[in-house]
Amino acid sequence: MTTRLRASLLHLAARMRLGFSRRGAASNDCPASELVPGFFTMSSSASHARRRRAGKQDRRVGERKASLNGGWMARALGAGFPARKLGPLALGVALTAGLSAPAHAQFKTPQDAVKYRGSTMVLLGAHFGRLAPVAKKEVSFDQAAVQANVDVVRMLASLPWAAYAPGYEGGEARSSVWTNREGFRKAGEDFQAAVLQLDDATQAGDFNAFRVAFGKVGQSCKACHDSFRVKK
Repeated sequence: MTTRLRASLLHLAARMRLGFSRRGAASNDCPASELVPGFFTMSSSASHARRRRAGKQDRRVGERKASLNGGWMARALGAGFPARKLGPLALGVALTAGLSAPAHAQFKTPQDAVKYRGSTMVLLGAHFGRLAPVAKKEVSFDQAAVQANVDVVRMLASLPWAAYAPGYEGGEARSSVWTNREGFRKAGEDFQAAVLQLDDATQAGDFNAFRVAFGKVGQSCKACHDSFRVKK
């Protein structure tokens, strides 16, 4: 061991006994060149790698929490879309919470609620309608393009239910929306379950499954409209 290296190690040990920190070592009052050559270079690289791994882990945890806690469920049918992995029971609980929310908790006036759900339905129809030519084989199944519209449909599918809470009567909704709450809740659950199946099929790139799921979404829409929307 060279005299210089031995002196550097002794210097390092002395500084550590005095509460030497890596941050202090990297400062101008104790340049790394005066200590063991390469020591802090290696330490900095290892520290950077640890911070990078920790950052990735934090992002994964954050994404998981957002999946479980975010969206309309955590905010009693506010904004966002249902967390996919919570299952039909959670969908039912959240939908019930939105349908039974007091009128003052969501919108300032009943007319605001009517406009909100009406606008949501218009957008749903527009983006779901863009999938029809694909399902009819009139255009090719471009998975990316289809998924872009399915993502919008899935998000929108969670939005209108809070606007059907007691006190928000009117618009194109029949009175049965409020007199047959269980039937309306079931219709909403069926619709959202069908949308999730559509999303699964699209993500899998399975065209045949996509066509089947597309048909189920359409059927659930029609069933709900036949029972709960004013006939035009």
